[in-house]
Amino acid sequence: MINLKLTYSVQPVITQLTQTKDILSDLTWLWEEVSHPWWLAQAEKNFATHGAHSGQDWSLAPKYRAFKASLRGVLIDPLRWAPGREQVYPSTTDASHPMHIWQATATGYIIGSTAPNLPHLQSGGIGPFNESYSPADPLHATQEQRDDLATLEHQRLLDRIRETGMEVS
Repeated sequence: MINLKLTYSVQPVITQLTQTKDILSDLTWLWEEVSHPWWLAQAEKNFATHGAHSGQDWSLAPKYRAFKASLRGVLIDPLRWAPGREQVYPSTTDASHPMHIWQATATGYIIGSTAPNLPHLQSGGIGPFNESYSPADPLHATQEQRDDLATLEHQRLLDRIRETGMEVS
């Protein structure tokens, strides 16, 4: 007679599934690792291209452009004030700026700025010389860019799950 003893433990599978559940139940780490740096870079690219990177046109209205051009020494370019006077640029591109808003939670995040004139820039409107201006939102992204961010988030999520030993495709 042959004695055959089979031992099998489901414990490794249970451990991997528990780790995966923990990863998926609180995505704060994902927003911190992938999303926040992406949005800071997005704002930087929007400023560098005067909005063209995300399909916006941040051209200034003619009278306002002339007024800003007369302010030599206090502007970097028509959309940027000199360091120390600026609020929108540093608060949307620098996570350590006191006006920068970043709040990551288990299921999502909020990014923004408390710079007082940002809401007016984001929506567009009528400027100080009674001229209309287009929205100039540093945190704007096209649908394709948001899809690219979602792909990066998805890839990092899969990588994190693979780190537990789970096989995912």
